[in-house]
Amino acid sequence: MLIAVLGPDGSGKTTLARSLAENNDQIDYVYLGHNLEQRVYRWGDDFIKSKWSMAWPIKPFRRFLITLNDWLEYMAARGNIRVSDRYIIDALIGTRLFRKKMRFYYNIILRFFPKPDLVILLDGDGKKIWERKQELTPEIIDRYISSYKEYLTRNGVRFRTINTIENSLEQSNKIALEYILEH
Repeated sequence: MLIAVLGPDGSGKTTLARSLAENNDQIDYVYLGHNLEQRVYRWGDDFIKSKWSMAWPIKPFRRFLITLNDWLEYMAARGNIRVSDRYIIDALIGTRLFRKKMRFYYNIILRFFPKPDLVILLDGDGKKIWERKQELTPEIIDRYISSYKEYLTRNGVRFRTINTIENSLEQSNKIALEYILEH
């Protein structure tokens, strides 16, 4: 079972995902975001992280390898409980909000890519989230949250929203674990 923890920067994705794995022997943690420094790829790690893989003729192959690794992580979650900090859905939402060219690619990939079994969507007041990690404006944080909800609802992905401003880490962990155990 793959549980994706999604939300805007500063909402507590990494903190909650790692906490769930650290406090529960049966849950494994994996980072599936787009920060190359934090990722460990099962296949092609050195190539993906190399500077020359960013060159135009090679870049599409690199993107393919990253997607293949995401799929391998999804397959590895079968028969286990794996919580992921981010998922490919994050990339699509980001490209839609910032009108990046890659949104076409992510739309196609997500049509064929398996959905996470469950999503834990972290939200809260955009201004309060911004105070934690001042990378995005409160308005963009609110747009991220509404875009996640719209995408997950429209695509029939099971999700539970947790307000990480109103709930402590301990409370958020408890809510998330109850949701996981229900399914």
